[in-house]
Amino acid sequence: MTPEADPAQAAQAAQLATARAQVRRSLLPVALAHALVAWVLWHQGVGGAGLAWWCAVTAVNTARSWHGHHQCTTATLAAQHRSMGAWLLLMGLLEPVPLWLCAQFGSQESQYLVTMILLGLTVGGVSNLAGQLGLYVVWALPLCLVLLGQWLLRGGVEGVGVAALILLFFGLLGSYVRDYGLLLRRERRLAEELRQERDRATAAVHARSQFFLAASHDLQQPLGAIRWYGEAVVEHALLLNHDTLADIGAGLARAVARTEPMLAQFLELGQLDAPDAPGSPAEALSAVVVSGLLQSLVEAWQPEARTRALVLSVDIDPLLDGRAVRSSEAALRRILDNLLANALKFTAKGGVTVSLQRLSVAPATSQPAAPVDDRVRLSVRDTGIGIGAEHLPRLFDDFFQAPQAGRNPAGGVGLGLAIARRHAQRLGLDLQVHSVLGEGSCFGFELPLLPADDLAGARPQNGIDPRWPAAAAGRP
Repeated sequence: MTPEADPAQAAQAAQLATARAQVRRSLLPVALAHALVAWVLWHQGVGGAGLAWWCAVTAVNTARSWHGHHQCTTATLAAQHRSMGAWLLLMGLLEPVPLWLCAQFGSQESQYLVTMILLGLTVGGVSNLAGQLGLYVVWALPLCLVLLGQWLLRGGVEGVGVAALILLFFGLLGSYVRDYGLLLRRERRLAEELRQERDRATAAVHARSQFFLAASHDLQQPLGAIRWYGEAVVEHALLLNHDTLADIGAGLARAVARTEPMLAQFLELGQLDAPDAPGSPAEALSAVVVSGLLQSLVEAWQPEARTRALVLSVDIDPLLDGRAVRSSEAALRRILDNLLANALKFTAKGGVTVSLQRLSVAPATSQPAAPVDDRVRLSVRDTGIGIGAEHLPRLFDDFFQAPQAGRNPAGGVGLGLAIARRHAQRLGLDLQVHSVLGEGSCFGFELPLLPADDLAGARPQNGIDPRWPAAAAGRP
């Protein structure tokens, strides 16, 4: 079974990889600490033995690092664990040698100094174990036994006291290694659970996208048939001068008119969530004259605004008339279409303003121009019912509608803003909202402005991109 197939083996493999990395990083510091021990031995008159010990322990530590790096790609986890344990046992047998030399040929001060250095090396070496208690026991037990033996042989209160402190030190260090290992395993288990949840959520979103695509596509034909039957009923009612039939036909037409935009939203949402979403904005970026786009949108929505007795206006900075941004005209149109539909839907009186304003001030003529720093802000502001602050975090969620008075019960299913946010994200835009309950809302985003002479490839603003079904219908 591979480590990827078994979470327990994957966790062990990750711990061994962490230990190997720590060994490589600590080679130089450990070699310097061992050199300090050899220097102490040199001053105690056993420099030759100290130098030989330093060469041996450094060679073993370097070989351990090289062998672990080489073995990680060729050996099984069990073999890697055994090999690491063997190297640690060898290190554990070599490191106490200076303490024995000091006890035989050195002074009491040198024995204290070597003991402190070896204990410091033990603390630093714990990071090389990555929380594996078994390896800690294999490595630290020889050193612990030698230290205890040397100090107990000294006798007296001093020797027994130091031995007791050494035993307590290794016990606390072992508990730390154990707890650290538990923490690492818990974190990796949680990370694996999060990964599985993410995969399940991704699969659920994909399944929902496929359902929306299939359902909306399959419902288009029967909805078209209902529309045709409704028109036929109205025509026959006019021929027969039958008011009841005319009312039935008109009712069918109204039902179809309410259903078609929602069905188009389902289809668009499914297309946007699909992994192979059509018409990726990254492949369709061009110079877009924003002022023309806004004017065409306002003209398209004027009949709806007049029906609701609202004032729909456009506010464009004169300096931006005819200027372009690099974006996707189709996606910008869908964002603004949905924002306008939302604003008109929840505005009972007053009006809606579509605005295009420049955020940065152009430099004086005596200074070099910096058009790359210029940015514009597109916004849709209304005088509607507003949105409570507690609902703003969920405003762009699918199917979310703030539960407050003033909303049209037949006003859709809560997908318009979610679709607008998806289009904005595909363009790398941050769609923001500011709203005050009872006063109105303002939705907007920023775009970088192209230089004034850069209009190459500008898209016509009076065309409808057929890739998005709701755009083809003219309404979100």
